[in-house]
Amino acid sequence: MFSFIFTAKVEELLTEIKETEAEVVRWREACELEVEAAKKAIEEREKLVNKITSTLPGFKRILFKKGGGGNGIEGPMLCLLEQAALEFQC
Repeated sequence: MFSFIFTAKVEELLTEIKETEAEVVRWREACELEVEAAKKAIEEREKLVNKITSTLPGFKRILFKKGGGGNGIEGPMLCLLEQAALEFQC
């Protein structure tokens, strides 16, 4: 009788271990998918930052050219453009 109870308990524990191992595999796969998604999001953001940063000098030239250097709007506009570029780099 004792060996039957012992055997049943061991089988129960082995089943629980297998279920736990399967859950660990599922969690690992889910985490790996999340990491890959995050890497892709970071790559896309870096592309956007690079694009914005590379266009900033062109915007500056346009503002100075169109502003004529005397209407006072180019300074605030440059600050806004630079602030936007910095926020994308966070």
